[in-house]
Amino acid sequence: MLYPNPDYKDRFGRNQYLINILENYLKDINLVLNLGGGQKRYLKDTKFKVTEVDIEGDNDLNLDLDKIDKLPFETNSFDVSIALDVLEHLENFHLLVDEMNRVSKKYIIISLPNCFPLFYEILMNNNKKNSMQNGYYHKFYGLPLTKPIDRHRWFLTIGDIERFFYSIAEKNNFKIDILLPKSKSFKSKVLNLFLNHRLKKEILTKYVWIIIKKNWNLFKS
Repeated sequence: MLYPNPDYKDRFGRNQYLINILENYLKDINLVLNLGGGQKRYLKDTKFKVTEVDIEGDNDLNLDLDKIDKLPFETNSFDVSIALDVLEHLENFHLLVDEMNRVSKKYIIISLPNCFPLFYEILMNNNKKNSMQNGYYHKFYGLPLTKPIDRHRWFLTIGDIERFFYSIAEKNNFKIDILLPKSKSFKSKVLNLFLNHRLKKEILTKYVWIIIKKNWNLFKS
């Protein structure tokens, strides 16, 4: 199945892209688990029955995902489990991926940031000294002047993400799609002239979507 490339600049656009995927590209979806949805209930007006889980706020379950041994749901409780820009904040990254697999019977959807472009920001000295809780070059990396409330626990690159999830797919005989936004900036056009394929992908890609289809022979389109 060919999914549209993700192309958004904010959280609202990210969730609109998710809704498009759920409503138009996945089959037989009803029960949805949304981990770390940001306490905004972006999916509340959709046709799906959504269980929202986050550390605090207006959720169906308030839960610190870094303080669990398993998700409090039965195996195959949901048609799809979702974590958008969540797992990189958690020490429990590997556990949560396993648990998303356990509680979902059809699909797993994950989005993650690509951290490799941060090297470009450092080289160009594009610092962001706008908060004592921010790193010098980035909100979630570096050494802030005061202890931060929230940080990324993992420094992820496209290569890291592909290797990790292709390994999961191969081990479980899952069908996996890794979706990257297409860069349209002037910087990307210039760098395209000088970089090899790997570096183009690493430097010009801000985020990654992973869509896993379980028991995929049953869902071929």
